[in-house]
Amino acid sequence: MSRERICLGIPCFGDVPPQILEDYMRFAFALGRRYQEWDFILGVRAKSEQFRARNNIVEGSLATGCKYTLMLDDDQLIDSDAIV
Repeated sequence: MSRERICLGIPCFGDVPPQILEDYMRFAFALGRRYQEWDFILGVRAKSEQFRARNNIVEGSLATGCKYTLMLDDDQLIDSDAIV
């Protein structure tokens, strides 16, 4: 039985601090452990213009059959311990 998918989309500039990207990976891992009925896909797109990066993420999300897309910005810190 196939699980439904959620895309975690992040438009990033080239100089995103490694800590931010590590936070996103921990967040995706924590979501996968907590919500095992879903598959999570992490989509990171470099951006020259934010709207183009966001559009590319949405197109990729649709192409991979994701039911939902959660868009995060490259300056957001996520506390993966706070996932409910």
